Amino acid sequence: MVKVPTILHEMLPKHSFPLWKLRNAELRRLFSNIGHPLPSEETCRTRIPKLYEEEILRVRAHVKEKPMFLIVDEADMSGQKFVNVLVGILEKPGETFLCECLPL
Repeated sequence: MVKVPTILHEMLPKHSFPLWKLRNAELRRLFSNIGHPLPSEETCRTRIPKLYEEEILRVRAHVKEKPMFLIVDEADMSGQKFVNVLVGILEKPGETFLCECLPL
């Protein structure tokens, strides 16, 4: 059986959960009361590089040897400009994956 903290290590970063919220005392108390203490913010952050590598491998396998397309888009966040690179396959044009986000 997989433990709740182990599931949270992977689930929270994958679903863009703000990891700083793991410092919330009420949330920590809730999980502690149900017998599943929350992992620390730092513990979850150490898992991000491994999750990133796993996701890149999954995307590569998904698009491998299929006709694909790239989308290159510029975004502005808080005055900082970024270039986003997305990839998708022609069979499913509505499904894209963010491959890179680079500051300009």
